[in-house]
Amino acid sequence: MPTSFLAHKLMESFHQLHKLNRNQFAITGLKSSEVFVLFHIKKAVQHLGPGIKLKDISKHLMVTAPSVTPIIKSLENQGLIERTTDEKDKRSIRIRLTDKGASKINQTWDDFTNKYNELVIYLGEDKTKKLIEIQSEILTYLNNKQEN
Repeated sequence: MPTSFLAHKLMESFHQLHKLNRNQFAITGLKSSEVFVLFHIKKAVQHLGPGIKLKDISKHLMVTAPSVTPIIKSLENQGLIERTTDEKDKRSIRIRLTDKGASKINQTWDDFTNKYNELVIYLGEDKTKKLIEIQSEILTYLNNKQEN
């Protein structure tokens, strides 16, 4: 088979997977960017304590703070996060999950985990391991290409 045909089929496959992932997020009622921010806030608060600064969220997501601000405002308007004043530095604002936000992200995590558990059962252990191996090779290749 010609390489260009296989390349096209590979691109098509990745595109379809990307669309499916986006649709998974839509089921939550959240945008994918909102889910990523909620996951990061949850993870950061577990490790760092009483909240996270906006600049740390943007740094982790590798985007500018102004890009994250509308996401934060949307999550705040939905009652999923809250801004609080840092106890040590009153000029600093920290962002943390509300109870509603923690519940939403925990449910989302459980839903995603269940879907992937079902996929592992569907594929079986051997195919799942092979898929992970191939994806690791793809990531290594793409990361090396990006660095060069």
